[in-house]
Amino acid sequence: MSRLMDASRHGAQAAAHHAKKILVVGGHGKTGLCLLSLLQDSPHTVTATIRDSDHAKDVRSYGAEPLIIDLEKDCPDIAKGMDAVFFVAGSGGKRLDEVDLGGLVRVISSAVKHGVGRFIHISSLNIGKQQSEYVAELEAYYGELGEEVPESLHRAIASDGYHRYVGIKEQGEGKLMASGLNYTIFRAGMLTGTVEAPDGEGKIEAGEGTLSKFGKISRFDVAQCFVSALDMPEAASKTFTILGGVESIDEALVATTAEAESSIPGGGAGGA
Repeated sequence: MSRLMDASRHGAQAAAHHAKKILVVGGHGKTGLCLLSLLQDSPHTVTATIRDSDHAKDVRSYGAEPLIIDLEKDCPDIAKGMDAVFFVAGSGGKRLDEVDLGGLVRVISSAVKHGVGRFIHISSLNIGKQQSEYVAELEAYYGELGEEVPESLHRAIASDGYHRYVGIKEQGEGKLMASGLNYTIFRAGMLTGTVEAPDGEGKIEAGEGTLSKFGKISRFDVAQCFVSALDMPEAASKTFTILGGVESIDEALVATTAEAESSIPGGGAGGA
C-alpha cells in the first residue's frame, strides 16, 4: 500500500463524521475508481453505477455494490435511500447532451425526489472563460515550464467541440444550483493519475468560483476533495476551482470559503 493511499484513506476516515449511504455515479470511470478506493475503508456504504456488467467485479473489489444503470434513460429511483450522491460520470465529450447533461439532470431529479442530503459534482475548469482567456492561461502555464503548449490542446480549444463541452458543463451546474439540493461543485483542472498509478499528494490550490489560471490535479486529490466536502459545512452550496497546490485539502477549502465571505460587505468576522 502506497503512502499516498494510506494517507488518503486516513483522511477519508477522519472526514466521515457519520456513516452514510453514498451513490457514486460513474463508479467505473478513472475518478470514480479513485473515489471507491478512498471510501473502501470508511464507515460509509457505497453503491457505484456501472453500464457494463463486466465491471461489477472491479467495483466490488473496492467494497462497493455495483448498480447497472444507463444514464441515458429515466432512472427516477437511482438515488432512493441515499444520503449523498457523488457525480463523476462523463462521456469523454462523445455524448454530452445524453450523459453529461441529461444523465446529470436525471440523477438530480431522483436526488430531489428522494430527499438526498448532499450532492457533489465534478465540472470544468473553464466555465465562464472565453477561448482567448484559456489560451493565455495555457501559454502562461507551459511558458513557466519552458515548454510549448501541446498541439493537441491547441486543436481541442479551437474546435467547436470545446465550446459545446464547456456550455454543457455550465448548463449542468445551473441545473444543480437551481435544484434546491445541498450541493458542492468542483471545477477541476486537467486530471492526472489513475487508481493503478496514483500521483496525488493531498495538496491543492482552491478558489471559489473561477480561477484565472490553468493547472493540473490528481484524480486522487479530486476524490479526496469530494470526501472532505461531504461533512464540511463550509462547502455547502459552494463552487470551487481546484488545482494541484501546496495547501492541505481541508485547509484550502475552508480558507477559500472564509476569504470569499470576508470579501462580502457585512460578511466575515466583521459582519453583523
